[in-house]
Amino acid sequence: MGALSRPAVAWADGGMNSRANTTAPLPVSQRTLISPEGWAWIAILGALFVGLHFNFVFRMIRVASRDPNWQHILIVPLISIYFIFQHRETLIDTPRRVELRGLSLMIVGAFLYGLGIYPINNDMFQGGAMILGLYGLVWFLLGRSMLKHLWFPIAYLALAIKISDRIWSQIAYVLQDIAAFASAGVVKMLGMVLDMDADLEG
Repeated sequence: MGALSRPAVAWADGGMNSRANTTAPLPVSQRTLISPEGWAWIAILGALFVGLHFNFVFRMIRVASRDPNWQHILIVPLISIYFIFQHRETLIDTPRRVELRGLSLMIVGAFLYGLGIYPINNDMFQGGAMILGLYGLVWFLLGRSMLKHLWFPIAYLALAIKISDRIWSQIAYVLQDIAAFASAGVVKMLGMVLDMDADLEG
């Protein structure tokens, strides 16, 4: 892979060179998930990724701060990070290497994100394209073996994408009907003891 083959050694904490193969493996407590060189790559490409999607991320943060229905947007990324932390030992033992095919997926995600801005102009489309690009970025930096363990925390970020008002209103009506039906049922059951009754109308 030319110049791109060097970060692969950085991810593996020395496990890919001949000298490390002659020594006993380090205990989990002394191994790290990402080496300093790996953090440098993450910082550079991560900054470019966040810069590309900054307007969308900023809008989601603003939505979360203004609309009580979407305050969970701020918590979703933290849950994804916690999931990764909980499975850090498995991730440490998983081989990591740069794979150029992930770069093509990241480019497709960026292209679709641009379409989401114009002419589609839809936040849900932009959010889906951003997550697709994030899959490509992780695949590019860490390889498919790591992506098999990280697909869930990445997919979980979809919960931080605001659903369009048209779709949300339809979902809300259904949820309201379910809540009203359940409440009326509970009151009727309690009515056998507490002499109460409830009717569901509308």
